[in-house]
Amino acid sequence: MNTAYVQGQTAQSGELKLAILTGTGPASYNPATGDILYNPGAGDYIESPQECVTQSGSYELMPVPTSAGYLRAGAPSPSQSGWRWYWVWSGKQGVTVTQNVAGSGMTPGNVSALTFSGGTGGGAAGYITVNTATTATITMTALGSYTVAPTATASNAATGGTAPTYTIALQTASGPVASGTNLSAEVVQFGCIVSQL
Repeated sequence: MNTAYVQGQTAQSGELKLAILTGTGPASYNPATGDILYNPGAGDYIESPQECVTQSGSYELMPVPTSAGYLRAGAPSPSQSGWRWYWVWSGKQGVTVTQNVAGSGMTPGNVSALTFSGGTGGGAAGYITVNTATTATITMTALGSYTVAPTATASNAATGGTAPTYTIALQTASGPVASGTNLSAEVVQFGCIVSQL
């Protein structure tokens, strides 16, 4: 994860400063290696990052030091800290979407955003990628938080034909995030100490 200061001013004491950093998740998460945490600037080494929850509330992140350690001496490079994030589901209730009725006449390769409406709650986001004239792959970029499931529709114009219809169910996700999960839409803010030593 590439990081940046939330604001330019931080509380500094000598060569150490308290900071709030922000970043986004990886496009393809690898639970075997974790999400490598990069320093916010040259010579600004992250120490003691705090566990946090993404702004969507769907994921928790746990910082784990690499085997080399977490101080500057153990950092792999000036840009890479000695920390990795491990992503897990927060247990928040969100939605899952599955194709219910096949589409027709769609153009393979076309991508269409899913529009979520109704239900009680909010925050779901995703898109479909057309595979064949009748099928599409669904990618959820945010599960949202609902007590009553919404409906999901895709643009017929964007799919190049009649889009499939979908079944939506509520789910409570827990445990580690699966390999290959696209987390790039997830925004993270966390506290840490930044060292210039």
